[in-house]
Amino acid sequence: MLPTARIRRVFRREEGVALLVALSAIVILMALGAGLILTATSEAMIAGNFRLAPEARYVAESGVERAVADLAGVGDWSQVSGGLVRSTFVDGAPSGVRMLADGSTLDLARVVLLPGGPWHLYAYGNIRSLLAPGAIDSRFYVIVMAAGVVSTGGVLELRSEAYGPRGTHKIIEATVAKAAGDPTAHIVSWRQPP
Repeated sequence: MLPTARIRRVFRREEGVALLVALSAIVILMALGAGLILTATSEAMIAGNFRLAPEARYVAESGVERAVADLAGVGDWSQVSGGLVRSTFVDGAPSGVRMLADGSTLDLARVVLLPGGPWHLYAYGNIRSLLAPGAIDSRFYVIVMAAGVVSTGGVLELRSEAYGPRGTHKIIEATVAKAAGDPTAHIVSWRQPP
């Protein structure tokens, strides 16, 4: 048999082990909980971005459609590609910074600095201003740029870009043409670059 004093020393050495095991279990559970919260938050953000992507594409497409409608009233498209004529859909001067609905900013002067230009702003503004108040609830801003008249008759390259919440950005490029003497503009090709 062990003396009583020795038994007490053995128990004293083991008294802190239960506390360490409990603290370790708490730390592991906290790490698992944080991982679950991070996963749930990421899934919610992915779902939100998935919802915004089609809306951004539709907004960019509507920018092209609006520009094509306005081009019917322009006789000489070289003035459009030269930046001398603008659409009726503009929200002010063709330069400066615009505040987007999510609080981020968009510098119009930097947007037109694209390869394959020179690109000139033709139409730009909040997509909500295209329709009657309350008809559409979109937080996107659309910019349509024009470049390159191939002939006097009229072939024009359009680039429509939609900017929205959480950095959502979609681009539609279109080639628009009109026959000599025909005021109607027709979309010849349409693509969404990667």
